[in-house]
Amino acid sequence: MRAALLATYTTALCRVSVALWLAGVLIAGGTAVDAWARLDALGALPYLAAAAGLAVGAVYTARRATWALLITLIAFGGQFAGVVGSAIQLAVGVDRWKAGELRALGVDPALGVAANLAYSAAAFVVFLLLLRRLLLHRRLLHRRP
Repeated sequence: MRAALLATYTTALCRVSVALWLAGVLIAGGTAVDAWARLDALGALPYLAAAAGLAVGAVYTARRATWALLITLIAFGGQFAGVVGSAIQLAVGVDRWKAGELRALGVDPALGVAANLAYSAAAFVVFLLLLRRLLLHRRLLHRRP
C-alpha cells in the first residue's frame, strides 16, 4: 500500500494536498478568532480543534506518512458530499441553522456556502487526480509481461 500511495502522490500533488490542508488551517483558525471575539472561547473550540487536525494533516502529508496520504485521499474524496450539499444550499437557500451560525460569525451565509463549495470542489478535483494516478499505478503493477 505504501508504494502505491507514494507513486500516486507526485511532488506536485503532494504540495497541492498540503496547500489545501493549510488553507483549511487558515479558514478554521480565522473562524476560531472570529468565534472567540463574537461569541466566546467555547464557541471557538470546534474551530481550534479543526485547525489543529488540519495542521497535523498538512505536516504528515508533507512528510508523506502513509496514514496521512491515505487519510488525505479519503478526506478529499469525501468532499464530493460538500460539493453536492453546498450546491443544493445555494440553489434552494442556506439552511436556517447554518445561516444563523454564519451570521453570528459575521459571514454572509451565501458567501460562506459558496466558499465552502469552492474549497470542496478543489479538494475533490485533487482526489480525482490522485485516484487516476492510483488506478494507473495499480494497472501497471498487474500488467502481464
